[in-house]
Amino acid sequence: MTFRTILITTRTLKISLPKTDQRLRHRKQASKMLKTLTSILLLTIYANAPIAQASPVIDGMFDLSEGYTNSYAVSYNGISNDLSGRVLTHQNGQILSVAVIQSLGLVDNAYSPKIGGKGNGIGTSGWGHKTHTLKDLANSDRARFQILGSDHATPVIDFTVDYFASVKDKKSITGYGDFGVNGKDGTITTGAVISTATSMGYNYSRFGSNETYFPLGGDEKTMDQTASSPIAKFVADENNGSVAYRYENSVEPDWVFESIYEFQVDLNNTPFTIDNLVIKDIHNSPFKVDINGGLSSCGYQETPLNTVPEPATFSLAILGFGLMRWTRKRMTLRQTR
Repeated sequence: MTFRTILITTRTLKISLPKTDQRLRHRKQASKMLKTLTSILLLTIYANAPIAQASPVIDGMFDLSEGYTNSYAVSYNGISNDLSGRVLTHQNGQILSVAVIQSLGLVDNAYSPKIGGKGNGIGTSGWGHKTHTLKDLANSDRARFQILGSDHATPVIDFTVDYFASVKDKKSITGYGDFGVNGKDGTITTGAVISTATSMGYNYSRFGSNETYFPLGGDEKTMDQTASSPIAKFVADENNGSVAYRYENSVEPDWVFESIYEFQVDLNNTPFTIDNLVIKDIHNSPFKVDINGGLSSCGYQETPLNTVPEPATFSLAILGFGLMRWTRKRMTLRQTR
């Protein structure tokens, strides 16, 4: 080997060694960044995933994260399937939790004032030309539920839940609440009822200080002519002959428009299947559609729980996967240089 060859080889090594070190450094940095992004993405998805609990919280607001494990479409006697409701259940040993959600096409928690004791001619949002008032909700709405025994005929649990009511001091309204089995229209005929709640009770727990929604001081006539729920747009989406109802653009996003009954009972060693649950009577005054009497269940069909992540979770996931792909691409390009 000549002196010139040795000199050239030495110079080549001196130049190439730093480049090799630089590539290794870039590769390590990219790998570290990729691990960090993966960790952030997994933590984000985990934080937004529904967390199963021992038993759902009985507060009148249905949330998938509460831990309900079974979902059913419930059909009622005398009404179309478009107006069928939803029932969710969760059993933890002898403790049975149930949420009964009525269709927004039948009834809801939207209400507006009557002017001079009559409808204002416009009607409450979602009620067509009808005016639905807070007095309607707080007057006589109720639901009766039964759990049948192993013979599928004899109720071992039988109770009625008062949906919502005002509290009066003489003639003046001092408050509101969902008093359940202890309300004016509530009762326990048999069985162990642990707790009950309704969505109007939940709304009052969140917005009770707002006297536009829950006026105080006057009588029921004053309540009838002044109370108004949060403004929202009622939408009926038609798809292949079926209709889905919803409210959107509410000034109070946390207001629950669905009429929901939640309850928890002790089965006391009674075997339970969904066919043992009887919705004996749901009384709404009024319904949105013409119905003689109340609702009674006539059948159930199992449906998916529909545990779909929130849109924010999807956005973060897409962003995370995009950054991971970009990082991996840069790593590949650097390795090929």
